[in-house]
Amino acid sequence: MLDKKDAPLLDDYVFKRTFTRDDPNGILRDFLESVLKIKLRNVQVLNAEIPKDILDERGSVLDIRAELDNTKIVDIEMHFIELPKFIKKNPEIKTKLDEWLWLIAGREDKIEMSKLDNPEVKKAMKLVDEIMADPKEREIIEARAMAKFNYDTGVAYAKEQGKKESKKEVAKRMKELKMADEQICQILNITTDELKELEYFKTMGMSNQRLTQRQVLILTCTLKKEMYCGVNAKNAVLRQKQQARQKKRLQTGI
Repeated sequence: MLDKKDAPLLDDYVFKRTFTRDDPNGILRDFLESVLKIKLRNVQVLNAEIPKDILDERGSVLDIRAELDNTKIVDIEMHFIELPKFIKKNPEIKTKLDEWLWLIAGREDKIEMSKLDNPEVKKAMKLVDEIMADPKEREIIEARAMAKFNYDTGVAYAKEQGKKESKKEVAKRMKELKMADEQICQILNITTDELKELEYFKTMGMSNQRLTQRQVLILTCTLKKEMYCGVNAKNAVLRQKQQARQKKRLQTGI
């Protein structure tokens, strides 16, 4: 996995600050020409400002909106999905696009070669170094990274809890439909013990809590009692059926 510490241009904030800090007809035009494979006469950035919600990784849109040759408007967003494949192939530097991709990937040996051939790459690298050395810029970058980590962690936790709650509701509905425990476990991909937890933890108000030894004992006794009662109830039903059959035979004389 690519590391933003080694490849700071993978961070969309650093990317936007780098490519909008200088004259757009310098490094940005060179980069766009390499990506679009066309020659441009003029590039104008239409949204150089940084959003106020910059510290919120979820809300900030840090694309670069630019006008090309006073006619065409493009949105440049940083999605480097193919970059790992590019690095794996490890191509020689033959085009301008190769130069820019190696700069974004953070490969120092390739960057040094690119800087020799392309002054705009050298200029961009200088701007990246300035941004990363600026305490205020670093504070923003680190705050955004922390906000993203907290958000991703929260989302992962919410999804996990959602799965658990969903299984409880589904298991409850299946029980209401008189489905066998084996069927429920097979459909939900859980064990019989996990099914019992879904049923009894919710009933006893102990979901998402760590059980004490006393609670475990109560739960165990409750389960055993329910199983015992269940067996007795089943035996009672069988006795009733046997009595009904005997009564029918007496009435029909069979």
